[in-house]
Amino acid sequence: RCLAPAPAIKMRIGRGRSGIVDIAAVALPGSHCAQNRVGADSVGDRMVELEEQRGPAIGADAVIEARLPQRARAVERRLVRRRDLVVPTGGRQRMPRIGLGVVGPLTRSYFERLPAAIAWGIGLALFGLVLATSADEFVAQMSKIPQVLEMVQRLFPEADILFVGGFLQLAFFSEAIILVALAAAAFVAGWASDEGERRLEIVLGTPLSRVGWAFKSGLGVFAAIATLILIADLGVIAGAAIQGESGWDIVLGVSVLGAYGMAIAGVGLAVGGLIRPGIAAPVTVGLGLGFYLLDLLGSILRLPDQIVDLSLNRHLGRPILGDFDEFGLAICAVLAIGGLALSAIGMQRRDVGS
Repeated sequence: RCLAPAPAIKMRIGRGRSGIVDIAAVALPGSHCAQNRVGADSVGDRMVELEEQRGPAIGADAVIEARLPQRARAVERRLVRRRDLVVPTGGRQRMPRIGLGVVGPLTRSYFERLPAAIAWGIGLALFGLVLATSADEFVAQMSKIPQVLEMVQRLFPEADILFVGGFLQLAFFSEAIILVALAAAAFVAGWASDEGERRLEIVLGTPLSRVGWAFKSGLGVFAAIATLILIADLGVIAGAAIQGESGWDIVLGVSVLGAYGMAIAGVGLAVGGLIRPGIAAPVTVGLGLGFYLLDLLGSILRLPDQIVDLSLNRHLGRPILGDFDEFGLAICAVLAIGGLALSAIGMQRRDVGS
């Protein structure tokens, strides 16, 4: 016989009289020590063994779970193994039975963001559809009011709004950019909640490195932004088709919004990884709003170009019209990839939950 102290077990029994049961040491007879008996599937199995060997001395409260029927506990274990633990950002949704959300950090991060990405994408798609289908009528009415046309051209001197592409560049792209920034901030907030709500500590208890988690979960955020833009493109294509125009050139222009969203999300990921996750989403929102207001107010107030050019929005060109700014797209790529890399480096160097 071998008698060895087992690790302390503390658990709360919801319906028990004593409330909390503390087991400081357990002595099990047999040829193997209690510490080596790790084959039990649950605490309930261990309680069954203890009850059989030591009788009612353990107490009624400690064996409440052990008294459940064997078949019920078997069903419970099967359900826990099969259940998908994903909690989507947009609320609890019915997820696929195949458990795509638990394959790894990338898929888990992506499927948690997916409901919110679909919601934001549908909103942008409807916005683009309405604007695209009403572009001809708006342009016709605008051309009849020279005073309003002159005012718009004074505020946006480089935008030709007298045809569908120019109208979408002014009305859709200029407004959708702030919506994409807000969506990116929401995705970064969901990414940061893993650490803020203490789930990351459990995840890192598995054979998974911090760098691997940060890199793959950040890619999940980028994939959610790409899904949002893909859905928005469908609305723009439908609107252009109703107008009798090809929407593929417009789709390429709208896709630049994805690069912009990934850029500011990369900054948020970097801040969350290097400093702390609680400020990742506020920094992302502040950056998106700051760029938008600097671009808008800079044109209205006629601020110096050196100041207005600090806004990333000024370096995206007019992509719906086919005018792409390669330098601005390169900046977006550097911010996205560099932010993801800095996030991984920061997660490896600092304490989780700090």
